[in-house]
Amino acid sequence: MIERMYYFLPFFLWVINSILLAVYYSSFLAPKSERIPGKLVFIAFGVTYFASQYLVNHFLSGLHGVFVAFGIVVVLIILLFALSLVFFKGNLRLNIFLLLSFFAVQEICEFILLSIGQSLGNAHRYLVDYLVANDYFTTAGGFLAFTNGYVVFQFFISLLIYASIVAFTLRVVTKRFIHKNYSLSKAELSYLLLPCLPGIAITHIIRILLVRRNDPFGIFETYSEVPFIDFLVPLTGVILLLCMIASVMFFQKLAELHNEEIEQSVLQKQVQQFRQQVSDVDDIYTEIKGLRHDVKNHISNIIILANEIVKGNTDVKDELGEYLNKIDETLVKFDFTYKTGNTISDIIIHQKHHEAIKNGIDFTADFIYPAYMNLDAYDVAIIMINALDNAIEACAKMKNTQSFIHLYTYIKGELLFIEVENSFDNAITLDKNTGLPISNKPDKSIHGMGLSNIRRCAGQYFGDIDIQVTEAKDFSIFRLTVMLQGRV
Repeated sequence: MIERMYYFLPFFLWVINSILLAVYYSSFLAPKSERIPGKLVFIAFGVTYFASQYLVNHFLSGLHGVFVAFGIVVVLIILLFALSLVFFKGNLRLNIFLLLSFFAVQEICEFILLSIGQSLGNAHRYLVDYLVANDYFTTAGGFLAFTNGYVVFQFFISLLIYASIVAFTLRVVTKRFIHKNYSLSKAELSYLLLPCLPGIAITHIIRILLVRRNDPFGIFETYSEVPFIDFLVPLTGVILLLCMIASVMFFQKLAELHNEEIEQSVLQKQVQQFRQQVSDVDDIYTEIKGLRHDVKNHISNIIILANEIVKGNTDVKDELGEYLNKIDETLVKFDFTYKTGNTISDIIIHQKHHEAIKNGIDFTADFIYPAYMNLDAYDVAIIMINALDNAIEACAKMKNTQSFIHLYTYIKGELLFIEVENSFDNAITLDKNTGLPISNKPDKSIHGMGLSNIRRCAGQYFGDIDIQVTEAKDFSIFRLTVMLQGRV
């Protein structure tokens, strides 16, 4: 029975590895096929990896040599990389990190498992010596039953500890790796792999040095010769795991700083654009003032042309019509449909209204700027232009004609709520960590910053954003609500 248990030990390890691998990948990558439910994809991925482990070990188990185990790992890495490309959408560098980090954790924890098993074996011998010395065993059957029971306990407790350490390490890496949609550069990928590759290499160096070639169970022959080796080996493994976690945490800090720099750059460009727009409107107002001085001249010219028509000179009729059309075109340029109580928000709504009309989008706004709340007009402008740009872009992609954008504001006490509602017909995937939609554009380091900038501006006023997606008959509705606390 005991021999059968240890014969099936690899199968238990393969099952544990396959389950934890599927869970690990599901936290980072999306299935390539959208028709098949995600859970089925990850189950198939885990089952396929289990079969790969079985087949590779089956065909290579007859080989002998200290590098056979390393060869098995290399073959499994290649197979797993191919499987991940088949099952999941492409993110090559993230895929490489997941692949090597998983194998590093797996290899390190297997050595920790062997050390734990050796320690439990030593504890068994000490316990048996104590029980025999104190006459606890009266029959050979009792001694055999105790030994078998302890070995079964040792077998399952070792597997439990192994699964717990692997699951805990992968869970910490998953939780600390916040920016899962961040586009890794080559240098960043190299940094993340620094503790993974040595982890794999060190475990195989230890295996070459410590494991007897003719021992099928991989028992360390030097445990009895080197003091504290059963303590130093797992300690080294734990240190390697902590190095992997630390590298992920430090990388995430760098990624956050990088994103903040990009967001700050985008904000500065937007503020510059807004300032230019305000300057343009000031020029328009200057033209209006100049137009007032020309009104008398225009009226005089119109009267002269009208008198000519009255006198029977119909040749000037077309000239009068053309003259009036030019005046009308000039006045239309100064006509702002929406009056919000603030020049900047007037400009933005005016521009986005005309942009929406050009794209065949139904646009309505009920926006009031509460000057008494002492909100920075440029912060409100950043919120409005990012939200409306996203809404116009989503509506422009719709295949049907039921596209619309509604802009509202309402006040509750000292809180201002800005709400933008728009139709769309494309699927939206929300990031599990940020709660924001994931950009479908290739360069995610630049695109997808709009909602992040809105949240940043809201945070300056102790506010936040809320996103709701509801399904209509032929389309979906995206509702963004921004809460700002006024400085009354």
